[in-house]
Amino acid sequence: MPGYQTKQECIAIAGAPDLVIRSLLDRQQFSDPLGAAERMGISSAAWPLFGLLWPSGTQLAARMAVRPMTEGERILELGCGLALASLVGHRRGSDVTASDCHPLAASFLLENLRLNQLPPMKYRHGHWGRLPPPPGTAQAPALRTVHGRFDLIVGSDLLYERDDDAALAGFIEAHAAEQAEVWIVDPNRGNRPAFHKQMAARGFGRREERLETVASADAAAYRGRLLVYRRTVGEKGILVASHEKPSVNAMKIFRHQNYELICSAKAVDSGKFTPTLIVSKQVWPTRPREIAVERGDYATADAAIDAAHNQGIAWILHYG
Repeated sequence: MPGYQTKQECIAIAGAPDLVIRSLLDRQQFSDPLGAAERMGISSAAWPLFGLLWPSGTQLAARMAVRPMTEGERILELGCGLALASLVGHRRGSDVTASDCHPLAASFLLENLRLNQLPPMKYRHGHWGRLPPPPGTAQAPALRTVHGRFDLIVGSDLLYERDDDAALAGFIEAHAAEQAEVWIVDPNRGNRPAFHKQMAARGFGRREERLETVASADAAAYRGRLLVYRRTVGEKGILVASHEKPSVNAMKIFRHQNYELICSAKAVDSGKFTPTLIVSKQVWPTRPREIAVERGDYATADAAIDAAHNQGIAWILHYG
């Protein structure tokens, strides 16, 4: 017996087929008989957090499901936990590396790959602001840690505690390629402004996108933000910050019949918003489709989202 209890359930991901996920039964689970977690600075209270499903992780997975794929790009998920976003990207054929500092994250990932009949995926020990991994022994080989640089670095709900030493921002800087993007889904944590400053000090410009999911019979409502950081290379090859003006876009996910409507509002230079719509079936086969919305700029993000939602309902009525 492993010393902890688990459960297995089918998890709906907007824009992607469901995932079968093995997770911890609840937050009361704890088992660290050899002290591996303690040596990495993981307390008994924090021990079960890696093995639970979190709303921000599901939001990140949904964004990975509809993101255009780029040949040859490398993707790194930080603090992956149960690695929903990594599993979605891996299933689509992306070159994904999942990472976490919990000693059991790799074994849970292996089991969830098996449950979803997916091929092996890269996993590395990733730690910031914690004690370094213990050296290897004959009984326990040294952990393989994150190395190299990545074109896209993603994570969900990473700003849950103060980080006065900017350990997370420093870790990202160390592993971000020259023109990398960083996506962090954040449930409106209070540490967000400090993290913005830490990333800006390392040459990352940013934009924000409001995320809002309407409550349904199967899922609670969600409010948060997708934080997107990006840096570019100047004319002489010198790394400079992206000077795009920080903007707040918005997204809401609606469910109608057997479909999910991913409705977004994108800020434009005029200060208004333009709507976009992606329609995805909630049953297999899931093929996300971008649907044209009647052209026009709207004064508010909510008005643009309403236009996309109305277009989605009309599309389902005529073509669904």
